[in-house]
Amino acid sequence: MANVTTLGKGGTSGSALANAEYPVIVKHEIDIADAVTAGVTTGGYVDIVEVPADTYFQFLQAEIVTALDLDSGASDQVDIGDDTDDDQFVAIATTLTAGTNLTVATADGSYGKVYTTGETVRLKLTGDKLAGGTADATGLIRLVWLQGPTDRKAPMTVEDPA
Repeated sequence: MANVTTLGKGGTSGSALANAEYPVIVKHEIDIADAVTAGVTTGGYVDIVEVPADTYFQFLQAEIVTALDLDSGASDQVDIGDDTDDDQFVAIATTLTAGTNLTVATADGSYGKVYTTGETVRLKLTGDKLAGGTADATGLIRLVWLQGPTDRKAPMTVEDPA
């Protein structure tokens, strides 16, 4: 199973998202053909984002922009999770037609995840068109998440107001 970092919009160039001072909402698109060209195979992962330690992370949306075609038959499948649980955010998504919003397990605003240690959020792809290492698999998926720091930013010194 190949791990491929595809953080650049529609491409394979990536950049780690540093933990911002305040929470940020991030939108990111992954082109499946580019991921296959970069080496992802069936059952393999596309790294979405490296989440730093002391970060609150909430996955908000996974939208199929252009239909995902991963399999010659009907076994296309997408999961989204992290190093610990590979389908924590999206489990066994098989309706991958354009305009579909995948069911996100934690999108109701009541739950996110606090990462006390760094982890990688990643997209798992399953389908026989991914097996050959050619760009036969196609599609575009848009991902949206919220992340922000949980570490304390207390002042280093306290001044006497008098």
